[in-house]
Amino acid sequence: MRPIRTLYTQVTEDLLLLVLLCSFILLLIWVPSEFGTLPYRVEWNTIYILSGLMLLSKGLERSGALSRLGSLLLNRVKAERKLAYSLIVFSALLSAIVTNDVALFIVIPLTLGL
Repeated sequence: MRPIRTLYTQVTEDLLLLVLLCSFILLLIWVPSEFGTLPYRVEWNTIYILSGLMLLSKGLERSGALSRLGSLLLNRVKAERKLAYSLIVFSALLSAIVTNDVALFIVIPLTLGL
């Protein structure tokens, strides 16, 4: 029973999510014939790919590879400005090798970890 109460409190405390849920319900009442077609309007391949990228990013984070890369970067770069420049160059080089989505899924956790 506790996870349901936690989910309920999270939904009621998050104003944006609450507004979006209420808007969704109002739109379903306004156009009820569209309810059956909702699953067909979602681009599921994109959802699958983004889920895989998030799992890959979380796997990199949990494996400690991002922590090791962050500590290596902190040991080599002493000034904050140089660290910021290094992260920008790293994300640009990574974007040249892989897509921007994958680069962001790697660079953002690295930046937050630093």
